[in-house]
Amino acid sequence: MNVHQVMTPNVRTIQSEATIFEAARIMREANVGVLLVVAGKRLLGTVTDRDIVTQAIATGRDVTRDVIGTVMTDDVMICRKGDRLGDVVRAMMDNHVHRLPVLNSDDTIAGIISIDDIARLKPDLVTGEVVSAIAGHGELVA
Repeated sequence: MNVHQVMTPNVRTIQSEATIFEAARIMREANVGVLLVVAGKRLLGTVTDRDIVTQAIATGRDVTRDVIGTVMTDDVMICRKGDRLGDVVRAMMDNHVHRLPVLNSDDTIAGIISIDDIARLKPDLVTGEVVSAIAGHGELVA
């Protein structure tokens, strides 16, 4: 099974010059915990609800003025629509990530894939070992 069979195609994006407040508002309205940060249609990074809390609110940033580009993660792993799920799960484990942006062959955004998406459709790929590795634990946590 390939990524395009499991991914969420309608991913929410935000322009890098939007405010942190605007990102939080979009997350709340769309009921999502991650936005892909873009310049035009080019992926620049991601921002999560946790990024907003730990890097903006907890540090006293002005969320109505500071732009999302100041708290986003810009060193983002990606996968491609045609990648095999097993390879994507291994990459998630090795890099302790729960979600990956999915790109088309022309580097435009195709969607996003999460470990939850994979677990729903291919539960045999998401073992306790996988979840523990993604969480960053060396061994299975009970």
